Amino acid sequence: SFGYDHCCCRVLDEIESLADQYLKKAGIHKPPVPMDIIELFDPKHPVEIRPLPMRRYLGCTWFVDNEWVIHLNEDNRPDVKNFTAFHEGFHIVSGISGLAFSKKDDYRKPLNERLADYFAASISMPRSFIYDMWPEVNNVEKMAGFFKVPESVMVEWLVRLRILQNQPLVP
Repeated sequence: SFGYDHCCCRVLDEIESLADQYLKKAGIHKPPVPMDIIELFDPKHPVEIRPLPMRRYLGCTWFVDNEWVIHLNEDNRPDVKNFTAFHEGFHIVSGISGLAFSKKDDYRKPLNERLADYFAASISMPRSFIYDMWPEVNNVEKMAGFFKVPESVMVEWLVRLRILQNQPLVP
C-alpha cells in the first residue's frame, strides 16, 4: 500500500523529502514522531485532531470554519490512530498545495490514498531512523513499539526498505 513496489518513482522521493523537511522543521531526531507535528502542515490554518466513533473509517479530514479537523476513529489502538493521523495530514499538505491524484479505472485503493500511506510511513518511520536502529533492535515488534505504528505497517515498510524479505505476516 506504500505506492508501487520497487519503483524509482520521483513522486515517492518527493514525498519522503517533504516528510524529512517537516521532521527537520520540528527538530525531531528520533522516534516516536509526535502527532503535534501535524500543526506544521498548514501554517495559515489551525489543525485540530478530534476522536470520533466511526464504524467504517480509520479517519477523515475536513476544512471547517477556517481550520482543519482530523477525525480519528476513537475505537482504534493508539498506534493505528498515530499512523492514520499522519495519513490524514498528507491530505492537508496536498490540499493546500493544490495537488490532486487519481488514477482512472483503478478499483483498488485510490492513488491519493496510497500516497497518503507512503507519506505517513515516511514521516512516522523515517528511513534514516530505521536504518540507524534496525541493526541493534532487529525485531519487528520492538521497532513498531518504538515508532508507535502497527506491526503490519512496520513489516510493510521494512520490506519496502529491503530490510526484510517480502513475507506474509503470521497471525
